[in-house]
Amino acid sequence: MLVSRGVSRLCVRRPHCLFMSTTSFIPNGPETAALGSSPSEPLDIRSFAADPFEQFKQWFAAAQKAMTDPHSMTLATCGSNGLPSARIVLLRHFSPEGFTFFTCYESQKGRQIEQNPNVALVFHWPPLSRQVRIEGTVRHCSPATSDEYWNCRPRESRKAACASMQSEPVADRASLLRAFQEVDELYPDSAGADIPRPPRWGGYVVTPRMFEFWQSGNFRMHSRIQYQHSDGQWNMRTLQP
Repeated sequence: MLVSRGVSRLCVRRPHCLFMSTTSFIPNGPETAALGSSPSEPLDIRSFAADPFEQFKQWFAAAQKAMTDPHSMTLATCGSNGLPSARIVLLRHFSPEGFTFFTCYESQKGRQIEQNPNVALVFHWPPLSRQVRIEGTVRHCSPATSDEYWNCRPRESRKAACASMQSEPVADRASLLRAFQEVDELYPDSAGADIPRPPRWGGYVVTPRMFEFWQSGNFRMHSRIQYQHSDGQWNMRTLQP
C-alpha cells in the first residue's frame, strides 16, 4: 500500500502501466483495437468520396453485410433546459436530403426537438470497427411520407403506436395492455379496418452539417475523417485520434 496525504491507494499493475487507485476499473480487452477486429489499413482521406453521403452509402452497404441491425443509431437531443438525452432509433431512409426516422412527436425527443432542432446521430458498427457521427438540424417529414411509412408497418405496430402516449407515465403494464386492447377492438383484423396515423406520430429528417467517419486503429491510434458543410460545399480534413 502507498500512503499519500493520509489516503491509502492500491497499486494495480497492468501491462505497460502502473495505476494507483482504490477504484475497480473495467479492464481493457486485448491491446490491438478498441472494437472488433482492427482493419489492416488506416483511413486515407485521399480514398474518400468528396460527397459524405456517398461515403456513408459505401460504409452502410458494408455494415449491412456484416451485421443484422446496421440501421440502429443513437439520436441525441437537447431541450431548452440545456440537458441532453439520447436513445436508439432506427434509420428508415437516407439520401442527400437527409436521414429519416419515425417516432411520436409528443415524446421526450419530440418535445426537445421542438425546443431545439440541433441533434446528433451516431452509428456504431462493431464488426467493422467503425462509427459514423453526424451533427445537423431536424425537421418534420411531409405528411405524405409519414403516411407512406405508417401504412407499410405491421398492423400490430400501428395499433401499439395508437395505444401508447410515448414518454407519458402509466399506472402499470395492465393499463397499457388495456389501451392496446381498445385499439384492437376499434380496428379488428377480421374486418381489415384501416388504422389511421395519429397526428402525434410521424417522421423526422436530419439535415447534416457535419459527418465524421471513425475507424479503430491499433493501440488506440484511430482514424478520423471529418466533413464540414460551409458556404455551400463540403470541406474534408483528417483529425487526430
